[in-house]
Amino acid sequence: MMQVTNSMKFIFKQNFSQIARSELKRRLKAEQKLKEKAEKAAKQPVQVKLKKEVEEDISPNEYFKLRTQAVSALKDLGGDEHPYPHKFHVSMSLEDFITKYTHLQNEEVLENEVVTVAGRIHSMRESGAKLIFYDLRGEGLKVQVMATAKNYINEERFKNDTDKLRRGDIIGIEGVPTRTKKGELSIRPITIKLLSPCLHMLPHLHFGLKDKETRFRQRYLDLILNNRSIHGTYKIKYHPDGPEGDELEIDFTPPFKRVKMLPTLEKILKEKFPPPREFTTVETNKFLSDLCIKHGVECPPPRTTARLLDKLVGEFIKKLA
Repeated sequence: MMQVTNSMKFIFKQNFSQIARSELKRRLKAEQKLKEKAEKAAKQPVQVKLKKEVEEDISPNEYFKLRTQAVSALKDLGGDEHPYPHKFHVSMSLEDFITKYTHLQNEEVLENEVVTVAGRIHSMRESGAKLIFYDLRGEGLKVQVMATAKNYINEERFKNDTDKLRRGDIIGIEGVPTRTKKGELSIRPITIKLLSPCLHMLPHLHFGLKDKETRFRQRYLDLILNNRSIHGTYKIKYHPDGPEGDELEIDFTPPFKRVKMLPTLEKILKEKFPPPREFTTVETNKFLSDLCIKHGVECPPPRTTARLLDKLVGEFIKKLA
């Protein structure tokens, strides 16, 4: 019985040893595969593309995070991939481009007139993988960019360059003037250069930026989306209620109207104010406080002389400026 038991132990140990060696080989092989996979991934170019199909489904904060990562990756690549190049030569403004080539007929292309322009992307429209339209805006004007893979410097560069771009980016275009089949004056790019990426998600032009608080608190956003134009004049046109609202004209023509504070308050309120040398006294503070109460001008504590005077100026003089 003892001999049989010892034989079974020997067989069990032998089988266990074989299983252990097989398991060790399997694990070593798996680790080698993982190592090879990691090395292969390290050799791949850094992925900087933010999938366009998900842009509408993510929050502005998530968009900012993803775009920041993409821009950081471009910085790491450096060279021609750097998102903030040192310089870009512009041969003509958008205004000059429109003026010079407005005569072009439908489907006419000036193949030998290569120009460079720059502006901000306001909208993007893809007609397949090899044809993309951009609305390029600047100086209060718009020029369409008709980017085609077959007319680009090469198709690989076309995909690489266009994959980087998002609405709000400032880009430089080297290309030729043309007019599309539908009559839209355009520039057909040979190369597109990202000059300054926009990290934030812009509101769509279809809806515009109409919220007054947002327009005043985020003035940069208002200036991006709503056109402003000052061309050799001190007068500008402004739409306080958005592009579809009433237009106001603001005149900054000098000399500006000068208003003397105390004489003007005395004239409007029909009251004689104490002389300025007495403005530090308790009597002057009480005089101004009583004046505010009389005319319904609110002044929360502390009701100092300076604050009381400021509230009176804001109520009765600022509207005259």
